[in-house]
Amino acid sequence: MNISFLLAFWGGVISFFSPCILPLVPVYLSYISGVSLQEMTSSRRTLIIKVLIFVLGFSIFFSLLGASASFLGSWLFVYRDLLSRIGGVILIIFGISFLGLMRIPFLYREARINLKGTGGYLGAFLLGLVFAVGWTPCVTPILSSIFLYATREESVYRGILLLFFYALGIGVPFFLVALFIDVFLKNTNRIRRILPYVSYISGIFLILMGVFLLFGKMFSQIFFS
Repeated sequence: MNISFLLAFWGGVISFFSPCILPLVPVYLSYISGVSLQEMTSSRRTLIIKVLIFVLGFSIFFSLLGASASFLGSWLFVYRDLLSRIGGVILIIFGISFLGLMRIPFLYREARINLKGTGGYLGAFLLGLVFAVGWTPCVTPILSSIFLYATREESVYRGILLLFFYALGIGVPFFLVALFIDVFLKNTNRIRRILPYVSYISGIFLILMGVFLLFGKMFSQIFFS
């Protein structure tokens, strides 16, 4: 598999464990299912189905974002290398900020949407679309790195696939939480202890993506020639 798809997937996983998604997972699940946390454990099958539909909703949103990235990249083809270098430098600066070596305030903001659970399968799908928009400001650095990488893709199909893998990185943990909801609720406090380390992992990821944008062609020749 192309390494860019793996990077996109792990970018999604890191986004899931970000401070604006992981602590609110029980709330999201309550919105999706339309029931309280106590009632979720007795209707696991329905919860899993609705979570899959929810994941489908935000996967479609991110895939369309990938298509727009590829289209933008083809439109600005002449400036693609220059934009990649500028984007790579910006991502490295973001990564250094996440490592705590410097601070860029807007990278630490959170975006939360207050909605009431609508219930139903259509409601789960629409919530997937809405939450994708709400997450975007929160996961901007990592999402931006995947978006910038998508602008380098030669086809809209690959851009869509790249952002789909990013969505999959968020969706798989959501599915696993729904599948093992009892275990997750019992260990919520333990799981939250990893949040301080997510910032460092995000920083390393962003620096890695920045380096790939700066020297992507060189790496491609070394590893895939």
